[in-house]
Amino acid sequence: MISTSAGVVSLPVFLPGEPERIGAAIEHLRARQVLFYLAIMVIGAGAFRAAMGCWRAPRQALFTALKLPLAILLTSLGNALLNGMLAPLSGLLLLTTLLLTGWTR
Repeated sequence: MISTSAGVVSLPVFLPGEPERIGAAIEHLRARQVLFYLAIMVIGAGAFRAAMGCWRAPRQALFTALKLPLAILLTSLGNALLNGMLAPLSGLLLLTTLLLTGWTR
């Protein structure tokens, strides 16, 4: 069974890396949960880079706090789009929307 807390799938589902439990969690994923996970990623990466940038100046802390989350998100998006373009060339019939969302059917 998938453990949830306030509608958010908890980490014990993802940390062991069991494909069946992760697949079940992804099938029941909602937009609110995706936004929550994106917010956690942006806040965590931003706080890390702000701490790294504050040794120099407050402005650098702000710029580096914005740059790392954007770099991670844009790299992930670019990778998914590239996979969506290259999949048909290798004979795989994968939809780009499935690659963007990470869902398997």
